[in-house]
Amino acid sequence: MRVPQVASRDTGERVIRSPPVRDSGPDPAQQDPRGVIARHIMDGMPWRRQSKRDSAAAPWDTHGPSGKRGSPRFALECLWVARWRYPAVRPQTTHLHHRILRLSAPRHRMPHIPRFLSMVRAFMVLAALAPVTHMNAQSSRVLRVPSAALGETRVVHLHLPEGYGLAKRRYPVVVLLDGQVKAFNDIAVAAAGYELTGDQHPIAMPPQIVVAIEQGDRAGDLVRREDAFLRFLTDELLPKIDREFRTAPFHTLIGHSLGGRFALGAMCRAGRMFPAVVAISPSVSDSSLAVTTQCVRSDSSASPRWLVVSAGTLEPRSLANSERLLTALTAVRPASWRIHRVDAPGLDHTGTPLITIPMGLWAVFSDSIWRLPAAIDDSLAKRLGDADALLERGVATRDQRLHLERGASLGATPGEQARVVSAWLWHRNGERAVASAREYLNRFPDVMHGYTLLIDAYDAAGNHAEARKAIESAISHSNRVPWFDETQKARFQADMRKALAERIPR
Repeated sequence: MRVPQVASRDTGERVIRSPPVRDSGPDPAQQDPRGVIARHIMDGMPWRRQSKRDSAAAPWDTHGPSGKRGSPRFALECLWVARWRYPAVRPQTTHLHHRILRLSAPRHRMPHIPRFLSMVRAFMVLAALAPVTHMNAQSSRVLRVPSAALGETRVVHLHLPEGYGLAKRRYPVVVLLDGQVKAFNDIAVAAAGYELTGDQHPIAMPPQIVVAIEQGDRAGDLVRREDAFLRFLTDELLPKIDREFRTAPFHTLIGHSLGGRFALGAMCRAGRMFPAVVAISPSVSDSSLAVTTQCVRSDSSASPRWLVVSAGTLEPRSLANSERLLTALTAVRPASWRIHRVDAPGLDHTGTPLITIPMGLWAVFSDSIWRLPAAIDDSLAKRLGDADALLERGVATRDQRLHLERGASLGATPGEQARVVSAWLWHRNGERAVASAREYLNRFPDVMHGYTLLIDAYDAAGNHAEARKAIESAISHSNRVPWFDETQKARFQADMRKALAERIPR
């Protein structure tokens, strides 16, 4: 579904309209597995009858001491597993443990059963109750980064794109403040993994690495020692990420509330490190407004910059401050700045990130600057000229527009490389098609579409023996590539086996 946009005649500011949502706050139990566990334990807590009148409607001892849902034994089993799997909830669940023991005695005294078997059963039940996350287990890890600027070791959650272990390409980086909030991590990872760059869709962005920084003392990091925290980001954390992972030279900084205020400051003081900033419900004072406005007005760099600002309609103070900020900045912005507003109807201060994180990233990467120049794109579409040379020239032009340093090219996307192979197939130039398809597989070994192109290229070149080898390699490689759609995987392998059978020499 295409997201409606409205262009302002006065400012040229692009407004990203999000679909309306109901006026209801987020359910904490859906954001944290600990909340789910606590909720289901508490659902089984009202075992004692309040009165005889309530006994018929809510018979607390229907299941008795059998250990089924609603019994003290089940709650105690759940509590054992919860305290084992999530050590952070142990202090908060101590009172539940004592309350269950009081309720279970003397009538529901637990029989002597093997504790291990009881924990296995509770573990299976909790696994069914916990929310399911479709994420490669190896794609997320926890880093502990020593910091001289902060004088401590900071915990960082790193989320790599799916297929990172097989891939060879480099990825832009999303830097997420308040990384201790699991919901923010989940939304950012889902948005950064929404890869449709190979298709013609209105919403598309490249896969990205998400770096989420835990902040136990938000006011300390974002206000009292914001200079030290910024040095930690720019001089310690991001250089470490760039050294140890395949990153592209493009960072997007996302902050909420005080984090949004900090992001606006980082936009001015470390603009080369953070060319894109998403400020969600930022805390904007008169002094910070004046500083930010002067910063944007005095920016003489030709490098493109992006700023996305949002506030929910149920947070009137933040909404008014965001409107003041946007009005001031759009009046003084240089030509190289792109300033967007994301509407969040029906959302309050805690709900606004739900809309702004994905739509903010989309606002950055939907810009035409990420696409190939129109003339080159048109020539590739019409299959005119040397497709390889056209793509090389188009990528170089895009890097120049992004003001990337030499050797820091973002390279072609899988969809762009596929268009080159398709152009040579259309010209019936099997040799060039094979070379381009091999280049595709060399750059994007995590994308199975490259094998389909290579097989077609070998067929076009009349080299059926190599086509059979490519099919066998595709079947083998398909078991290494992470698939979300198991039906698609089975269909792909069935098609490859059928194609292989048709090419067996008779």
